[in-house]
Amino acid sequence: MHSMWIEAKAEGKPISGRDIVEKVLKKKSQEELLKSQAEKIQLQEEKLKSQEERFDTQAEEMNQMKAAQDKLQHQVLVIARQLPRK
Repeated sequence: MHSMWIEAKAEGKPISGRDIVEKVLKKKSQEELLKSQAEKIQLQEEKLKSQEERFDTQAEEMNQMKAAQDKLQHQVLVIARQLPRK
């Protein structure tokens, strides 16, 4: 608050106690808004990280299923070659 008084005096502008209070309240309001926005961003980052982990897990599961499918296809081909031909 004192620094605002000094700044106004240095600029040659008159400043009242009311002006200082309004500036302080405005600054606090802006700080609260920034803090709220930072918290929202952090929550979004956590949500994205969770989604990324889920996607990684799903991709791994899909790779395992593809490997199992390839193995089954190979076994079917091996069995088909062993069947007598007509």
